[in-house]
Amino acid sequence: MKQEGYLLSPGPINIPDQVLHAMLHPSLHHRTDEFSEMLFSLLENMKSIFQTKNQVLPVHSTGRGCLEASITNLFSPGDEIASICNGKFGEMYASIAETFGLRVHRVSTDWERAFDPDELKYLLAHNPGIKAVTVTHNETATAVANDVKLISEIAHQYDAIIMVDTISSLGGIEFHFDKWDIDLAVTATQKALMGPTGMSFAVLSPRAWSLTEKALIPHDYFDFQSIINKVKSPQPQTPGSTPTLLVAAMEKSSELILEEGMEKVWQRHSLISDVIKSCLISMGLALFPENISSRSTTTTAFRIPERLDMESIVKDMKDLYGITIKGGLGKYQKEVIRLGHMGNFFLKDALILVSSVETVMNHLGSLDTKGNGIITFNKKLKEYF
Repeated sequence: MKQEGYLLSPGPINIPDQVLHAMLHPSLHHRTDEFSEMLFSLLENMKSIFQTKNQVLPVHSTGRGCLEASITNLFSPGDEIASICNGKFGEMYASIAETFGLRVHRVSTDWERAFDPDELKYLLAHNPGIKAVTVTHNETATAVANDVKLISEIAHQYDAIIMVDTISSLGGIEFHFDKWDIDLAVTATQKALMGPTGMSFAVLSPRAWSLTEKALIPHDYFDFQSIINKVKSPQPQTPGSTPTLLVAAMEKSSELILEEGMEKVWQRHSLISDVIKSCLISMGLALFPENISSRSTTTTAFRIPERLDMESIVKDMKDLYGITIKGGLGKYQKEVIRLGHMGNFFLKDALILVSSVETVMNHLGSLDTKGNGIITFNKKLKEYF
């Protein structure tokens, strides 16, 4: 009998039963009052999750499409931006901008080092034409969380806006769109928001909206002005045919997040991340990157011990336990293992993750930890409870 899949990767993640059941909703036409009520409810919930009073825009795309939309709606060819590139997805944001003819200044390009505020300040001070700073809040390639609050302060000090990819952080890591004075944030459904892949959301500040008025990059399907006109109409809709069942799923997942409460959601992710990372260290595994303090609370990465290979670890986790984890990205593909612990993830899931990693490592002959992971798990629980 084949084991059911258990996703402990940096995304997509396991979807709660309540969210899956919401997708069993009878098919709705996207131009009806019933659907408009559902869409309005979802977008109001997303305001609370983004921590904003600004209108949230639904975008019929995965997160990458919404990142593209953030470039095409705000800029013209030749515009200058700065991109923090300390990981695969920071680099992707920069590459999207370059595709549309923007001049991109890449900073903090070392994946094993934290964002350097002095480097960004120097760049902005010597390039007054830079209009924006892009950054990935949670870099799943390295399991590093960037300090977007500080980056926002620096960007505004030099009259630039800040644009944040929160695809793998929103709903898991503390984020305040309004309080941190963020100008644009993009997220997607399949990570900490606990939904199926296929939909994304964007929020813009008045500063960001003012840039849309001058943008000259052609765009049609991903037109923020068309989207906001539709969702703010008396009968909220989207410009095209809406993935109504995805909206039903996300209405339910956003309800679950808000029922738990944002503070408690952030605290849960922080606690579980601390437990998992402490357990891995107790097994003799080295967290990746080694010398960094700004670690993610939704993902964890560790160096693969000598004499082991990424494929064997990933294969054993899948074959023995039905668990999907992932290797590294880029040049670290075979050097790093990446684990996801976001969204629909609780202490029982952390226990399964820790014990399975430990037994697989022992099975492959890399570790002889004598249960250090589980011992540490119990010690950490006593600290918290």
